Amino acid sequence: MIVRMRKLMAFCSKDNYREVLKELTGLGCVELESAQREVIKESGDLVSTCSVDTGSNEAKSVISSAIRSLDRYAPHKVSMLAPRDPLKEGQLFDKSLMERGQKAAQKIKDLSDSIDENNAQILKAENKIAFLNPWEGLDVPLEENETRFTFFTKGVIPSEVDFENVKTEISKVSTECEITLISTDKEQHYITALCYKKSWDEVLNKLKDFSFAPVSFHEYTGTAKENIVSLKKRIKSLNDENEGLINEIKSSSSMRKDIFAAYDAFTQEAKRDELSSSLGMTKKTVILTGWVPKEREKDVEALFEKKGCAWEFADPSDGDDVPVTYKTNRFSESFVGITDMYGTPPYNSIIDPNPLMSIFYFTFFGFMMCDAMYGILIFLGSYIFLKLKRPSGTMQGMLKMFMYCGISTFIAGALTGGWFADSVSAVSLWLTGTAVSIPPIWFDPLKNPMMMLAFSLALGAVQLIAGMALAGWRMIKQGHPMDAVFDIGSWWVLFAGLGIFAMGINSGLYVALLGALLLLLTGGRKNKGLGKITGGLGSLYNITSYVSDLLSYSRIMALGLSGAVVGQVVNKIATMAHGFMGILLFVLVFIFGHIFNIAVSLLGAYVHSSRLQYIEFYGKFFDDGGRAFKPLSNNTKYVEIIKE
Repeated sequence: MIVRMRKLMAFCSKDNYREVLKELTGLGCVELESAQREVIKESGDLVSTCSVDTGSNEAKSVISSAIRSLDRYAPHKVSMLAPRDPLKEGQLFDKSLMERGQKAAQKIKDLSDSIDENNAQILKAENKIAFLNPWEGLDVPLEENETRFTFFTKGVIPSEVDFENVKTEISKVSTECEITLISTDKEQHYITALCYKKSWDEVLNKLKDFSFAPVSFHEYTGTAKENIVSLKKRIKSLNDENEGLINEIKSSSSMRKDIFAAYDAFTQEAKRDELSSSLGMTKKTVILTGWVPKEREKDVEALFEKKGCAWEFADPSDGDDVPVTYKTNRFSESFVGITDMYGTPPYNSIIDPNPLMSIFYFTFFGFMMCDAMYGILIFLGSYIFLKLKRPSGTMQGMLKMFMYCGISTFIAGALTGGWFADSVSAVSLWLTGTAVSIPPIWFDPLKNPMMMLAFSLALGAVQLIAGMALAGWRMIKQGHPMDAVFDIGSWWVLFAGLGIFAMGINSGLYVALLGALLLLLTGGRKNKGLGKITGGLGSLYNITSYVSDLLSYSRIMALGLSGAVVGQVVNKIATMAHGFMGILLFVLVFIFGHIFNIAVSLLGAYVHSSRLQYIEFYGKFFDDGGRAFKPLSNNTKYVEIIKE
């Protein structure tokens, strides 16, 4: 059922409102709203919002950077099933722990920043070496560019230019110029030119004909080789320094748990900063407005009483944007995420779709997977992950849902004889030459596909009728009982007649005609004139929509059969050979083949079971437009908060 909500308004002292927010977060049942602009405007200077910054966001950023550095320089392998570290809320927000974690993180960040700076210097030095390497054979200091009577120039020309031709052409311009090839790579010739100043202009103009480009070494002194040696020493020194810095980071990895805890603590404090900045404030008080489930009202009152706050609860008014949450049993609660992905019903909605939807989803999923062993593996996998990893939020809900769906898959598989498809028969025939099988409790879909189709359509008919029943119930609760009679009841008469006729009782045809006549006469009852007739025809024409919806449920049969066929193919391939190679083939094909089949079937069952709810079922009665209830909560990444 949809939980009744109460509107909250409370006044807290500025001295302790952060503590109030912290404890409200621990309760996990209060959604707070931002201060309304209209209220602030109408109050003049009495109510305002202010920016609150305790430095938590900056601390979180530092710690996040430190964690990345730890992962890079001191990686810590954690099992996928390893749970988060448990901490009580008081321990998590203990100032000494937060300061200790923050201090350790700041040290790691400073060390990492030094490493990054050194790496930048190393990269710069490596680039210089790469620049100087082609000139290593030049034994003249790089700063030497001229003497009293000569110019000494260094530069490059494209490698495709014939260097000997360059020397020949330059000699034609000046016989007193020496062109020397220092080195060559795939792109360029590295050359020097020594020439008297009086003929330099002519020589330079001729060099330009060969795309000569001078190279400047204004920041270097000494030979290229001397500079390269010096740079390599500098790189080694920086690498040695980095090694020491990395060792310091590794030695700080013992503080990893404190750093993780501090990250989660400062994350929550940063969220409170953001929330505080949106609240209405006076000179001495902070105004809290929001929503609380009626059943948790006493808990919130007790907290306000303890903290010396003034508060008031009221029922929602017309026009209020009331959040929606559900009160369900443990089974249905696991399937709420399916509805949340589709939409949220409005607060005043009469129908909570989850209890009925969860039963259908549970059933459809099982028969789409349709293998008892797959069901056992899905159940055990989900159960073990829940117990060991202890996830929270959406992940927890999904795993619980798959755990229940594992049960339905086991039941459906036992009913239809699926045990890793036909593995019992295939393996016994492979080993002994005689096939031994586990007979289905009910029927084998591969041998009787029409039975599977009829069962799938029957499930669909039940869900469609249930959806129509919910739509009729909503009409009655909204004060329109005749709409339920004519718009829903007429269809039921039509369907009942068709069902009776399908059983071979001819009188069912008259019942179906009666239902059709009711639709024709009442479908346009709210229209005027000719609209009464066209409206009735339109209502009757909707039978094509119902037929289409019903046929959609054939996907239950299709997915169940496809999974079984793929499983049989896997078993067939796995048992093709004998001897040692046959055993090896069996192990590899059987394990990986069925893992693949489980993964594909799991995805298909999840998607198509959801689709049947969204399109065929919810399409009959569901109204969205509401918004989900989002109470204050501690959403931690590294730490599991234990209730005190």
